[in-house]
Amino acid sequence: MTPEEAKAWVDEVDELGSSLFAGREVTHEEFLQLGDYYLNGKYLINSLKIVRKEKLEALEEVASLEAVEQSILKRMKEQNIEE
Repeated sequence: MTPEEAKAWVDEVDELGSSLFAGREVTHEEFLQLGDYYLNGKYLINSLKIVRKEKLEALEEVASLEAVEQSILKRMKEQNIEE
């Protein structure tokens, strides 16, 4: 991008001001659905589901790492190797 193009872009953004947004305009129905989503707590339920799923994946990873750790420690003990 040339300096002139950058300046033109900045000028256009300044001109649009608070009406600048990305994506398509939200319909009235979509706006009401979105408001309902937040007001009735569905966003919290969805967030909790995501967190629990990620937590379970993390716990499974920890269990796997602990198994590997125990295997290494067992081998070290068999070979009389100290940490």
